[in-house]
Amino acid sequence: MVNTMTEGKRKTLRELYPHLPDAELSEAQDRIDRYIKLALDVFERLRNESGYPKNIQVLTEDIGRPTLDGERSNQKEMTKTHEKLFGYIRVSTARQGEHGVSLHEQRDAIERYAQQNAIEVCRWFEERITAAKRGRPIFNEMLKLLRRGYADGMVIHKIDRGARNLKDWSDVGELIDEGVEVHFANESLDLHSRGGRLSADIQAVVAADYIRNLREETRKGFYGRIKQGLYPLPAPIGYLDRGGGKVKELDRARAPLVRAAFELYATATYNLETLNEEIYRRGLRNRRGGRVSMSGLSKLLNNPFYIGIIRLDSTGETFAGAHQALIRKSLFDRVHGVLTGK
Repeated sequence: MVNTMTEGKRKTLRELYPHLPDAELSEAQDRIDRYIKLALDVFERLRNESGYPKNIQVLTEDIGRPTLDGERSNQKEMTKTHEKLFGYIRVSTARQGEHGVSLHEQRDAIERYAQQNAIEVCRWFEERITAAKRGRPIFNEMLKLLRRGYADGMVIHKIDRGARNLKDWSDVGELIDEGVEVHFANESLDLHSRGGRLSADIQAVVAADYIRNLREETRKGFYGRIKQGLYPLPAPIGYLDRGGGKVKELDRARAPLVRAAFELYATATYNLETLNEEIYRRGLRNRRGGRVSMSGLSKLLNNPFYIGIIRLDSTGETFAGAHQALIRKSLFDRVHGVLTGK
């Protein structure tokens, strides 16, 4: 707009251009009025379009214009509203929600911070997934919306809730560089200063190192149990879990039905579909009490756990299990031959 402010008072066109004749001033005023109306019409259409960021507000009653002879329009000065931010809370596991900093506690801390700093949390993003790997869908969706301008920024409980791997922190850093506001409710950091940004970078590196070490220790514990013949994952159908560090036990109700599935398929008179119908008729159910799916049945028939061998699907490694085998290896090999057409 063609006006300036001096000690809180808006200058008129006459004050800005005292050398211009009245006729030219009047013509300039008309042009300015048309431009303002055109701009307001454009913004109003944008606000009404589906999918346009709702945080972009054009308050038409707040837009003033320069006047000819010191008269002020009835419109108020443009005022800056408080920030509208996304709130992000996360726990890695349900157990952490019970024994660590729960989602409820994180939200309470963010709400207190928002109230103290005149911030409006316009939308909450809640995630229950580990940050050790990239690809957190809710966190990534929030970043996408921030890039599109749907909020002024985000507020998180602590750095390690949103930056436990360096790639995610790099993404957050890019948003900060683009002017997106990032706040941490439990940490006083000025991310617009060099010192504050350096402090945040150091904390992010420490958090990433922590998760790498935690992942390595978890991997050691996982392989340690497997080498002892213990299966540290949920028991397959036909076996029962007896707690961490204990051998899987045969399920006296389902084990005979699983054995029957192997024996029936080994005759080569059943395909997966007809076998599925037969074992369902005989009473075999999955852990939720429903029908075993076709993919679940195929996985069952290919699982060497039933002959006493633990196989890791992710790596193909095999280990001798301490649990009791359900079927003989010769039966398992016959089933494998039917499956592969040999």
